[in-house]
This record gives sequence, C-alpha cells and structure tokens, in this order.
Amino acid sequence: MPPLLSRAALLLLLAGCTQFPQIDARIPASERAGPAPRLIPLQPLLARADAAAQDSRVSAEAGARLEARAAALSARPAPAAP
Repeated sequence: MPPLLSRAALLLLLAGCTQFPQIDARIPASERAGPAPRLIPLQPLLARADAAAQDSRVSAEAGARLEARAAALSARPAPAAP
C-alpha cells in the first residue's frame, strides 16, 4: 500500500472511533416537551418563487450591455503566466 493510501486509511479508522456528539443534550427540555413546530403550506412558497423567477429585474438594454461586456472580456487574450 502506498504511504498516502495507508495514512488515509488510518485517518478514516481513527475518525470512526470518535464519540458521536450528544445533539439531544443541546435542546432544552422545555422545547423537547413543547408542541411541534407549525407547518406552512409549500404551494404558496413555490408560487412566489415562480413569480419571482418570471419577473425579470434586468431590463433588455441592461442585459444587452452585460452581454456586450462579456463578449469583450472573452475576446481579450488571457494574461501570460509569470
């Protein structure tokens, strides 16, 4: 086994031996015993996201300027590496 591969295997074995953190201990007892969170319907959120995607905030002329800048930047030669 190459040294790098054996070191990686050793690190994976050591990581598997770590103790799992007590996540439940971080939640206060009052919150664990409290009511479940209120769920909201997903459909209105999706509708708002679709409406926002369809409502373009970039005007046609601003989009044309951006495309022209991108084309000009693409046409420039790449700088030489030092």
